[in-house]
Amino acid sequence: MWDLLRFHTFVTPWVLLGVYYMGALLMPLGIYYLMKRLGTRIEGGSTQEPHRPSAGETEQGDRPRVSRGWKLRLVAVAAWLMGELAWRIFIEFFVAYFQMREALAGS
Repeated sequence: MWDLLRFHTFVTPWVLLGVYYMGALLMPLGIYYLMKRLGTRIEGGSTQEPHRPSAGETEQGDRPRVSRGWKLRLVAVAAWLMGELAWRIFIEFFVAYFQMREALAGS
């Protein structure tokens, strides 16, 4: 206990493990929330221009509308994978730092 109070022992390596798992579990939820919010904006029409029929089209429009849902899901999966990888690299940097510090302090 005395080493902990005099900063000879760090609690950070143990805390980093908890922070990693919390971030790894909360990141997909955050990405899901953002993608649902973005999907609502796109499908709601706030970011789309209104369709104007061109020559040869009827007022209803003969052109089929392509759903952007699969693109949004692809972006969500890519964001999740890249986010998890970046989070892992970020935490590994700190774990390596504390391992180097312990190795240097021990010798």
